[in-house]
Amino acid sequence: MNNSKKSIKETLKKSGKYLREISVVVIGVAITLSASYWLGVKKEKRDMALHLRAIKMELQENAGDLFSLEKNLKRQCRYSSYLKSHDKESLDKDTLSSYASLCYAPPFNVTFKTNAFEMFRNSGTMRLMDDKELLREIWNVYDNFAILKELINEHNRLKLNFIEKEISLFDVDRGKIEFNSIPMYDFYKKTNVSNRLLELSEIVYKNVHELYLKLVIEELKTSKLKTYPVTDEELDKYTGVYSCDLITEKLIITKENKQIFIQLTGQMPVPFFATAKDRFEYESNILEFNPTEKTIMAKTNGMTFIFVKEE
Repeated sequence: MNNSKKSIKETLKKSGKYLREISVVVIGVAITLSASYWLGVKKEKRDMALHLRAIKMELQENAGDLFSLEKNLKRQCRYSSYLKSHDKESLDKDTLSSYASLCYAPPFNVTFKTNAFEMFRNSGTMRLMDDKELLREIWNVYDNFAILKELINEHNRLKLNFIEKEISLFDVDRGKIEFNSIPMYDFYKKTNVSNRLLELSEIVYKNVHELYLKLVIEELKTSKLKTYPVTDEELDKYTGVYSCDLITEKLIITKENKQIFIQLTGQMPVPFFATAKDRFEYESNILEFNPTEKTIMAKTNGMTFIFVKEE
């Protein structure tokens, strides 16, 4: 009997030791799998952030092209309005002459950048994006780029056809070309192509701007930037137009929804976030306001500029 009890105890002891070893292995595997999972999730989040940041920067470049396009189209639309509000006899020769270079200028050459979006679309990261509304907005904006590009091409083709009709060749031996005394009269007087293209480009620019701001806010959620509480009354002191003797661009500061936006002439406005009293930051750019002196010390890329508020 004693031998039997001893045998049972030894068997239980061995079983316990075996179970403990098995448990250690199972726990080790579980820990490894859990660590691998969380490392994978962390990498996916990092990849997502990198893709969205690249798209944000790409949108900023495309916004610059849209701004240039709108600037050109607005001049064309002013010329169109001028022709439509006058009869031929009352048109001023100097005014017509001032628009001639615009009328016969080479067609728009706008190529919207889409590399960042294509990389995001072809990656497996897109399917992991929780904010489906933001994802739809990204798709819609890039779809709009394609539509706008097609309309730009159509505008260019039509305009070139009118230019060919406008030109009257004579004295070919001398290579002399004479243009219509009223540049592109039929194109700008009788068609509405430039106006429609301008309307669409303004809508696309607005959508790009709104998406850009959302991506900035999304990026801010994962950044280590510590914000500082600032009142509406304080923000009002910062708004206005500022200029610097060293650069031609003006600094335009506006306020919307308790947030200031900074815009250099010809660029898209971006939000700057308060990090201390009279101090605002965005990425590596720092603005330090002096409301009393009505100046801004702007620091960017290792350089410092002083902007003075215009009255």
